[in-house]
Amino acid sequence: MVPPRRSPPTASKQPLASASPPAAAPSVAPATRILRVPLGGETVVLRLVAFPGGYGTLNELFEYLVLMQTGMADHVPLICVDRKFWQGLFDWVDKYPLRQKFLTNWFQGIRLLHFIDDRKGIISVIKKSAK
Repeated sequence: MVPPRRSPPTASKQPLASASPPAAAPSVAPATRILRVPLGGETVVLRLVAFPGGYGTLNELFEYLVLMQTGMADHVPLICVDRKFWQGLFDWVDKYPLRQKFLTNWFQGIRLLHFIDDRKGIISVIKKSAK
């Protein structure tokens, strides 16, 4: 059975200025923080802090690992906050793509990863990397 055809919606006769504003999107803090410092016309990344998040966070984290791996970005500490959240992902990376040799120079990148659960640990890594 074919559903009945609907006519296209008609345009509103109200002027745009009187239209009610769209509902505000929920305020969500970005899960990845990148500390960037302008230096002589360039922006230098000093460290990257990844909080638990979704696809965007994973994209940022792995994108930066790839950029470091290929020499297109400086090697900086990557701080993953909440060890329990991140551990399964990196266990999987170690178990499958790494053992099947799909990843090159992974050990250089993994040395820069820090899994931290508290504020003191984050500050400690940041202070050590600033030296």
